[in-house]
Amino acid sequence: MPNNITKLNNLIFPEINFSEIKTSWVHKLNKDGLILELSRRNLISTGTVVELKNRLLNYLKRESLESDFLTINSLKFYGNPINIKEADMTDNKRPYFKPNKFSGSISDNVDSFLKQYNRAALINGWSDNDKTLYIAAFLEGSALTFFDNIQDNIANIKWIDLEKNLRKEFEPIAQTEMIRLILEKRKQLEDESTVSYINEAESLCRRIDKNMSQEEIVRNIMKGLKPNIARYIGIMNNNNLNELKENINHNCEISNTAALSEAIEPISSALDSSSTSNISPQKDLSKPINSKYDIGLYVNYVGSLPNEEKVSILNNVWTPDPNFIFPTQNHAKFKRQFQIKWLNTFNWLAYSKCKEGAFCKYCVLFLNQNQVGKGSHESLGGLVTKPYTNLKKALETFRCHSSYSYHRTAVLNADNIIAILNNKQDNVLVQLNNQLKEDILQNRNMLKPIIQTIRLCGRQQFGLRGHQDSGRISKKEPIQNDGNFRCLLRHRAQHGDNALKKYLETCSSNAMYTSPIIQNEIINTFTVR
Repeated sequence: MPNNITKLNNLIFPEINFSEIKTSWVHKLNKDGLILELSRRNLISTGTVVELKNRLLNYLKRESLESDFLTINSLKFYGNPINIKEADMTDNKRPYFKPNKFSGSISDNVDSFLKQYNRAALINGWSDNDKTLYIAAFLEGSALTFFDNIQDNIANIKWIDLEKNLRKEFEPIAQTEMIRLILEKRKQLEDESTVSYINEAESLCRRIDKNMSQEEIVRNIMKGLKPNIARYIGIMNNNNLNELKENINHNCEISNTAALSEAIEPISSALDSSSTSNISPQKDLSKPINSKYDIGLYVNYVGSLPNEEKVSILNNVWTPDPNFIFPTQNHAKFKRQFQIKWLNTFNWLAYSKCKEGAFCKYCVLFLNQNQVGKGSHESLGGLVTKPYTNLKKALETFRCHSSYSYHRTAVLNADNIIAILNNKQDNVLVQLNNQLKEDILQNRNMLKPIIQTIRLCGRQQFGLRGHQDSGRISKKEPIQNDGNFRCLLRHRAQHGDNALKKYLETCSSNAMYTSPIIQNEIINTFTVR
């Protein structure tokens, strides 16, 4: 045999160094490409995609059999794919960002894989056709088998369709609802930065709905913010994500300033007490503008506050010092300012420095603003949702506000909440819950004689039913026989079981638990046990 000829499995090929033959390109071929490459090498080109790939790989590894070929008269070896140059995959197409592999197992997340794969495609400059071609190199196990089956069923499948099929096949059942539940439960952690929380919450919103509106994303993010942050942000305009992030950055600056102010204040007080110099009242007689007890910070944002915090704000609401300088309003020849004595005259009144106006602290904290007025259509303005600044008619407005029904409702709500927190009365929910428990206990007690009667009939082999098995059980003996079961219940009620007697007389006709259907269910329960 000539030196340049090698023989294997009765097949003769030219002498070739098979260890240098690359086979990775085989996995990137679709079915049409496989058929073309097999036909070029005189190999059988019928079968599934998996069979075609294995046949071509065996050829490149010199493991082919005679049965793999159409004819073996003239065999030529081709190690490289047709019309594809080496530079195609070694130069600009070789990925320098490599996504992880996806096996389709329960522990693998198809959403994360596709997100990473699309990111790699963007970095590596892959087109949609390239993504369809290369994805087989990053699939394994059941995912690769599924991909092969897809190629068998759909020739030249597009990337968008392939991505949908992968999601449909490997996404957990009700994944969207699971993510929605995670989003609803997601709260900003104590040691978590606001930026990190916003990015994660936004990602969850995008996974639920790629086209979710900016307003809805902002609402979902606001629900989980820390209360002390949300109080500041809630009073600002947050129509989109950019505005929300800008407001949060602004809030961080204010918080840092507040912390610095609180740290410096004791030092300043110590220096002031030992100093003999005169200091103007504007510098030391008012609290910081960002006091957490400023009533203006809670306008239109109390829904998520616990009752304990509302009561704490009510009792510690920020009050200006007697020498506090209020903003001045010019009206023709007159200058008007808010009068601090009004706070003593109207005990519900509070002044907000950050809003520069007056509010009713009860209405801001304890009023359900969606249930005001006839048909819940009354609009609220000054003192409730907006700062009151019309000082010319201040006293008249304050007196009228004291008589409004919604104001009295807010005061009553506050009194009830304070009484509950002081253990003077039970919460309404607790009261309703206690009544519910009593009803459940009573119904269970009423079922006992019914169950015992059915059990007695079964042990004594008495038939349960008669000619009339429906309706209320009367005190008197019926004309027609209504069966042993109803007769025994009547006898029990007439001879000492007053609770059963009252129940049979007063219970609803559709909740007597004596119908043949209920009898059968109780008997089935005995059988199971």
